[in-house]
Amino acid sequence: MDEQYPVSRFCGTVSLQDALVRPILLSSNISYNDMNLQFGCGFLCYGSPCDTGYLLATFFAVYDIDGRLFDMEMVWSSNRDQMVQENATLTLSSIGQLVLRNSDGTFVWSANTSTQLFKGW
Repeated sequence: MDEQYPVSRFCGTVSLQDALVRPILLSSNISYNDMNLQFGCGFLCYGSPCDTGYLLATFFAVYDIDGRLFDMEMVWSSNRDQMVQENATLTLSSIGQLVLRNSDGTFVWSANTSTQLFKGW
């Protein structure tokens, strides 16, 4: 069964300066020099409101010792040239294909991994 996750269903948002983040996955905290790091992936937009659309991205967030968000950096984005709108879907198929579609159903991006073997560690 393919799972679809619309952008509007993600729990929680984080704002930092002009960025808005709707996380899908977040790592546990990693302590480093009186800071906590957290890696994640989710939908990012810049500007308020998010009229220009969202990027599917991986990022890391840096929190100070009191747990306040200090900085956030995008590491990678799938769809820089084609932002998606509210209610876009990210689908993981039963054969391992990860596909991003816009809210109108048009194809935006695919990880193209359905034929790749995965070996865990």
